[in-house]
Amino acid sequence: MPSPAGVQIAALAKGSSRAFMRKHLGIGLAVLLAACGASDDAAQNPQSAGVLIRFGKFRFVDPGDIVWNEELALECPDNKVGKVDLYLTSHHATHVSPKSVYGLAPRVIVMDNGARKGGLPDAWKLLHNSPGLEDMWQLHFSFTGGKERNAPDPFIANLEEHDEGMYLKVSASEDGSFTAFNQRNKYTKAYPAK
Repeated sequence: MPSPAGVQIAALAKGSSRAFMRKHLGIGLAVLLAACGASDDAAQNPQSAGVLIRFGKFRFVDPGDIVWNEELALECPDNKVGKVDLYLTSHHATHVSPKSVYGLAPRVIVMDNGARKGGLPDAWKLLHNSPGLEDMWQLHFSFTGGKERNAPDPFIANLEEHDEGMYLKVSASEDGSFTAFNQRNKYTKAYPAK
């Protein structure tokens, strides 16, 4: 299948990232693959790929389900990802590497947890204490975390265990500013460019 005009497509080796650019739109996409030999696990998660998306000065990373030690291999000793504005947690915020999160230095974190999947208290604490973090948003209230290990209610899309599938939406601008929106309560917060 031919590539769209201005887009390069290539196969990647483990432990690498490759940038795909459509320059006239100001959008960049890097596919992040786990490091070779970082895990002996033959399950699905170590086969996961993540993405780093750039839109002008705005940077977003979603490491997918890359396991923590392989995610860390993307950032240590060389930080191939760099600092980001928005980080969508890997592994539903179950296994989190402090060095990886601190290397990303996200301004805002979105935790893609379920009511009883992910959002573990130790992972939440590590994410919440990330240096430079302005806010943490969550898809679900984590029942394993209790009130003390969850974001404030306005930042959580679904508060009940059996939810209605409410979403969080982030809109970014090329100058690096972005806005987060919670469908459940219509709460919106703007983050200025830095």
